[in-house]
Amino acid sequence: MSAYDPLVFGQRLRHLRRSRKLTLDALGSQVGKPAPYLSMVENGKREPKLSLIGELADALGVSVADLLDPEPPTHRAA
Repeated sequence: MSAYDPLVFGQRLRHLRRSRKLTLDALGSQVGKPAPYLSMVENGKREPKLSLIGELADALGVSVADLLDPEPPTHRAA
């Protein structure tokens, strides 16, 4: 298993958010973070705290393990 990769985490976060038809604003309002911050997380430029990872997983209806999966979410992301 690979180590945590902020870029892969961000790609997975974006993939899950889009598959649930959520905007950055909508997800941000659920977890109490502004859209620009979440955009930086999705682009691998910011690393969220563990508590936020849990909140994001809950908001997206997935487990923390699913969100932290080291495999890129799509072939294109790889």
